[in-house]
Amino acid sequence: MILVMSLHSKMDSPTPLINHKELPELGDSLGFLICDTARYVKRVLYTRLAPYGIPGGCWFVLRVLWQLDGVSQRELSATLGLADPALLMKLRTLERLGFVTRARDPGDKRRMCVFLTKRAHDLKGELLGIAGEVNFYMHAAMTEAQRQALMSGLASVHEQLVMFCVDADAPRNDDSINEKISHETGVTRHSKTLIRHSQIRARKRTEENE
Repeated sequence: MILVMSLHSKMDSPTPLINHKELPELGDSLGFLICDTARYVKRVLYTRLAPYGIPGGCWFVLRVLWQLDGVSQRELSATLGLADPALLMKLRTLERLGFVTRARDPGDKRRMCVFLTKRAHDLKGELLGIAGEVNFYMHAAMTEAQRQALMSGLASVHEQLVMFCVDADAPRNDDSINEKISHETGVTRHSKTLIRHSQIRARKRTEENE
């Protein structure tokens, strides 16, 4: 509690960053604030999903599949930024719970596609409503100007960190792979360029043109 109160007071007037080699105090740390806020977002959301038997770590798999039902595991892995083994564990959990099924693509046996079950489709509206409530709680703490500034700032931070992020276990963001997958499926979509990255770039371009 003391830490949280200190953090709030610090955020009212954060210390300017003068030397990039100096680590700010915890109360002035952007990284800590992002991580700590994310922890509370997950706690609030996952608690509300628990009665439906959905593990919190599987939530965003469902979110993507409600938009792109039938995508390959490879595409899903790239969209979520998850390594294949981590995604496979989540898919097996969702299979066991009756939310997804997997099947080989008849046109390309190398592709394992993921499909939502009737149960997952039936619960879509209810579960998205729950997520919407949590989203509303977050937005209610800010004015519209604050929300826009926060989204813009986080988009810039996100894009900056992506350029420095090198993870041998993570799926590659490769336009050539994106083109290859689009050709194989006959569908043009941001397959290996992460959906969230594309949205962030679009937001930044819009702001720059305003």
